[in-house]
Amino acid sequence: MPFLSELLGISCQLRDGRFLLSTTLERINYFEKTCLQGPGCEKAWLFERVPGYELVGFDDVVLKDIPSRVDCQDSCLNQVELPCRSAIYDYSLQICRLSKNTRRTQPTAYR
Repeated sequence: MPFLSELLGISCQLRDGRFLLSTTLERINYFEKTCLQGPGCEKAWLFERVPGYELVGFDDVVLKDIPSRVDCQDSCLNQVELPCRSAIYDYSLQICRLSKNTRRTQPTAYR
C-alpha cells in the first residue's frame, strides 16, 4: 500500500492502491511496496525513484527488451558483472541502464 511522508514530519497519509502521484511534489516522499526477486529484499527499501531525473553518462550495462521497471530493478539486484547501485528504465524503448554509480557518487551527472 503506497503512503506519503511530508519531509517536515507533519503528516503521513496512507492511500489505497488506486492512488497515483500525477505531479512532482516538493518536500514529499512517496513510498510504494513492490515485490522484487533478489538479494537485499528483506530491507525496508532498496530503490529511490525520482521521476524526471536520471544519472547521465554512467551506464555500465545496457539491457534491451526489458518489459517493465520492476524487471529492470530485478536485473539490478541480480547483476553479477558489477555492483549495481542504480537503474534507469526507459519505458518507451524498454531499455534498462545499470550503473555502479548513484546520484550521490556523481551529483553533477544527476539531472
